[in-house]
Amino acid sequence: MALEVNELTSLAALERRGPQYEEVFAHSDEKDIFIGLQWIANWWRVYGEGRKMLVLEVLENGRPVGYAPFMMSSIGKLLRVRILEFIGTGPSDRLGILAEDGRSEVHEAIWKYLDSDSRWDTMDLRDMREDGSTAGIMIEHFPNAQKEISMAPFIPLLGEHKDYLSSLTGNVRHSLNRLWRRLSQDHDAKFASYHAPEDMDFCYRTLLELNAMRWKTIGTSTLESVQMKEFVRRTVQTHAPKGQIAFHMLHVRGVPIAITYGFVFQNRYLYYLSGFNPEYSNYGPGKSLLSKIIEDCYARGYDEVDFLRGGEQYKYSLNPINRSMFRVKLENKGLKGRLSGLLRND
Repeated sequence: MALEVNELTSLAALERRGPQYEEVFAHSDEKDIFIGLQWIANWWRVYGEGRKMLVLEVLENGRPVGYAPFMMSSIGKLLRVRILEFIGTGPSDRLGILAEDGRSEVHEAIWKYLDSDSRWDTMDLRDMREDGSTAGIMIEHFPNAQKEISMAPFIPLLGEHKDYLSSLTGNVRHSLNRLWRRLSQDHDAKFASYHAPEDMDFCYRTLLELNAMRWKTIGTSTLESVQMKEFVRRTVQTHAPKGQIAFHMLHVRGVPIAITYGFVFQNRYLYYLSGFNPEYSNYGPGKSLLSKIIEDCYARGYDEVDFLRGGEQYKYSLNPINRSMFRVKLENKGLKGRLSGLLRND
């Protein structure tokens, strides 16, 4: 029987498919926390206003075998351009389509469905992993689409922690040891890891405080917006009971001076947000904290430390390797599709 495509256009309709969505998710090659149902639901409740949900469900003999979590946004005043994007665009570092066993025919059913859909003027799909099925099959289906590639560094946790340390340059090892020794000797610094739900409120408040301190004099923080604060609060609340939230801190005499907010998913640690007290910047608290996190992840038996988006130099000083990420943009037929690039500045 041919594959059929069904539209889910409300959060209530999507959540009613919760067990089916999670079943497909469990058997998909795209298994990042950012395309899990709970993450998508949190995102929609915070950012969904003014957008239209368009989740495409692929059915085979009435059984769901794929989900494409799309939405429609729009820009422009006199000329409204409709943009097809992934739900979660922005705060989500990995996006994609769920297809049972990564089946190419499931992806093809979705792209063919959109081929004949005149409701979108431009398609802008971001943060697709090179090693997932979504990006490759989409690019193959739309060979003339505009493609952008960015890098997301990660550290595979091979061997033992001592093996990882030996892979660093002598200068980096010396610098990390010196920074931690100075911070420990001068201020009796301690490292702490928090995973328990009862610690989450304290950790969330500390993240807001230290992130604001870090960015006060250097620019605008992601966490300055009311929406992002609420989104982080919701993700902490819903994912901590599943053991998927990890906060790490450096304390000086019991007072937090540096913090990271990350996720534990598929036996990987994902580094997401951070903050620190700039009074201690000469001690490199961010570098020391990341070094301690890597050591902690080795001790917990994780497979990977994923730094997610961004090619900041401090990440690369820790000897990661790159994972390619794709952004694919495509214009639909018609005048608005052709004009869409003129209305966008990204």
